[in-house]
Amino acid sequence: MPAKRSAASSSSEDSTCVSDDALIELDCSDAVPPRQAKSLSTTARQAAADAFPKRFKPSPVSSAAPLVLRALPPEETRGWQSTPSATTGAVNSISSRHSRHSVPPEVLHALPGVASRGPSDDVGARRRGGGNDRAVRPDDRIARRRRAPDGATAAVDGLAEASPIGRCAATGRWGDVCELLFARINSAFVSGGPGAGKSTLLRKLRSFLAERYSADGEVIVVAPTGTSAKTAGGMTYHSFFGFGREYVPLRADPREEAERLLSTDRYGPIKRRLRPVRALLLDEVSMVPAANLSVMFEMLSIIQRDARPCLWFAFGDFLQLGPVKGEMAYKAPCWSILFGGSFLELTGTFRQRDPGFIQAVRDARVGNHSRAVQKLVKECSIPDDEYNKIKTTILHLMPLHKAVVKHNRECLSRLSSGAAPEVFRAVDGLQLDPDRDMSGTQPVLDKVSDRTRAAALADCVAPPVLAHCLHARVMVISNRSKDLGVCHGSIGFIVAYDEADGSPVVRFDNHVLPPGIERGSGGLRDMGDTWIEVALPPAKFTARVLAAPGVLAVRMQVPLVLGWASTIHLSQSLSISEAVLELSECFEAGMVNTALSRVPDKARLHIRSFSAGRLFADQAALKLYEEWRRL
Repeated sequence: MPAKRSAASSSSEDSTCVSDDALIELDCSDAVPPRQAKSLSTTARQAAADAFPKRFKPSPVSSAAPLVLRALPPEETRGWQSTPSATTGAVNSISSRHSRHSVPPEVLHALPGVASRGPSDDVGARRRGGGNDRAVRPDDRIARRRRAPDGATAAVDGLAEASPIGRCAATGRWGDVCELLFARINSAFVSGGPGAGKSTLLRKLRSFLAERYSADGEVIVVAPTGTSAKTAGGMTYHSFFGFGREYVPLRADPREEAERLLSTDRYGPIKRRLRPVRALLLDEVSMVPAANLSVMFEMLSIIQRDARPCLWFAFGDFLQLGPVKGEMAYKAPCWSILFGGSFLELTGTFRQRDPGFIQAVRDARVGNHSRAVQKLVKECSIPDDEYNKIKTTILHLMPLHKAVVKHNRECLSRLSSGAAPEVFRAVDGLQLDPDRDMSGTQPVLDKVSDRTRAAALADCVAPPVLAHCLHARVMVISNRSKDLGVCHGSIGFIVAYDEADGSPVVRFDNHVLPPGIERGSGGLRDMGDTWIEVALPPAKFTARVLAAPGVLAVRMQVPLVLGWASTIHLSQSLSISEAVLELSECFEAGMVNTALSRVPDKARLHIRSFSAGRLFADQAALKLYEEWRRL
């Protein structure tokens, strides 16, 4: 939770602003109350005052003068932002050895109410009514936009230019950024466009915090999906907080839901791992439902009620894809408690190198079908004859699941030369939910019909029937082998079948085995310097039966799907070397932006279809990015 602010700085968060043109300045330098004739009692009081010690005597008053109202000079002559000086300029080197009591002036400038102010800062302080990071003009609270010559929209951040953290982030000085974020002693939300450096900063900040919070379990990294967790070097938040894969809170009040979960028997070990957390780094926060974020916040608050609250660092971009179900995380009641109305915006571009490509990605992020976007689509469009050559060799990203299934079946049919492929059939069943409400009537499994069970498993990520063949390209849909670095979204090829139970053995290229893993553990069959082969037997997948509270539908199935194509949702957080994009049926804000930004090299980006009307951004998120204060 945010640290308490002093009385002097508390009023600086007031969001009420007035126009510069409406400001006037009171010239009171010569103004005094009108002089009155002294009465006898006044003379007596003056004589008594003369008897007081000198330090209690009032200051002499000058002669009377009228009160003058003087308008402020025009905006261009006022100089609201002070020029950088030796103490407010860019940080040259901030050592991690600095303690909170001996930090450079730049770090102190990032602390609320601590930064020293120059002449222009005094003006800002008078208007705000208290200290803050620095003087801020009212219109600088909004990220202005300008129209580029080619019609592209570019964000202009007036605050980031004067912010020490923003300057360091723009030049990739991640060590200094970590020092400044830590010096705030507050939680922070870090955002920016695709390839802006969010994942890089997360890894740097994790190492930085681990040096200061060195005990086991004090620094935790979580993410909403297996692929994003692997990229961030952590685990899924479902696993850390004890949620099921398809978890949806049962209680509307997040506090009550957190208390309900923590009261169950299986949360004993989960409570023990929540207690020591000092810093929680949450990646891809845009894909976390607001309801789930609220429950996580309340669980930590309950467990750590007698300790100092942990710091939250959320990373993500609300102009990319949101959660599959539920509202965006910024709508959670705890969002303002954790992050207030501020965030650190990363404005660099470290994934793409081509200037035109970079501009197109930036324009697509805000939903602008600019000339740069049009040029990119034209240059990357692929004709039919060339497409047929790469149809079964390059990963396809598609918006609709049914299109993914269709393409995968076509590729499998071509690989098997038209012969009927073998299939893995799922085994479905029922079990009691370990997180069910134990206070009410307990459910009876025999009363749940097969049709009700099938309805609960309709959206299960594991299919009831999986067609396959040797050398088929497959994608993992479970995090059961995460200790081997294999998680939901990992892609490989079937190279063999287990002689005992017929389970597929999958080879993953360009994969380095985590240290400490030996052959035979976790299904590991073979390995090389850059590849591994893993046996993947059937795994358990569960779904809540809404018609029978307290009951879970269970599916046992090989944790694979065909992998020639994937949904755009699953690709978020990934950097893909080469891909074919189908964009004409995109249906969600940020979907085109997410797909276009997955590939770093324009020469390896192939656009099969595109519709300008499908390129749009979330207007509510755009408005918040304009209103939030930059760190």
